[in-house]
Amino acid sequence: DSYTRIHYAYDGAKNGFQHIPDDDEIAYSSAPDYVYYCANNSFLGTEFKRAPRCPYPLIADMSSNIFSRPIDVAAHSLIFASAQKNLGIAGCCVVIVDRAFLDERQSTARPSMFDYKRLVQARSMLNTPPTFALFVMKQMLDWIESHGGLKSMAARNAQKAQIIRDAIDATNGFFKHVGDENSRSSMNISFYSPNPELDARFVAQAESNQMIGLRGHRETGGLRASIFNAFPIEGCRTLAQFITDFAQKNG
Repeated sequence: DSYTRIHYAYDGAKNGFQHIPDDDEIAYSSAPDYVYYCANNSFLGTEFKRAPRCPYPLIADMSSNIFSRPIDVAAHSLIFASAQKNLGIAGCCVVIVDRAFLDERQSTARPSMFDYKRLVQARSMLNTPPTFALFVMKQMLDWIESHGGLKSMAARNAQKAQIIRDAIDATNGFFKHVGDENSRSSMNISFYSPNPELDARFVAQAESNQMIGLRGHRETGGLRASIFNAFPIEGCRTLAQFITDFAQKNG
């Protein structure tokens, strides 16, 4: 409230954040300055498959799914994304902004690092640039381009996610998905077993088989496979087989 008044146009907490809203479920306030949404919930594994159809300036946090598929940049006034999921390592942030939208914003008292007008004027160099993080990002962008660009990434990521989700479905309810079917993320596959003890056993046995990072977020529990752009299809197949074997042994 120090900078603005917030209106929740849609509150996902009412359904446990299992559902991405349809356009007619979003209740905007009267003439908002802008509308903000997070394109991918990496905690629970839900994702907007397209931008909301919005009559107001639209701002998106795409930190965990940027460049995983083509982006409708024209639908947005501003997109920002931290680099450490699909673009490299922690230490820098990408901002894609409509100059007209930026020019319309009135200057207010805010920290300089949050003032995009100042960042543009300084050519993104209000302080010393994070040179190594930028170098790694350049390598990632070259890698994406060499693998066919964003359309190729979209097809590849959809295939990876489907391999794991098919294995979960084949356990006949032993493992369950998080999120409505049409809301599930292609970056973060969140699921859970019948109880927390089995979740812990799954994580421990996976680690003994050189599969790490499968524990769910500390706020949610359960299990989570993060399969960002650079994660290989072979790794998804290995995890899918492990899911199948674990369910057969513990079901």
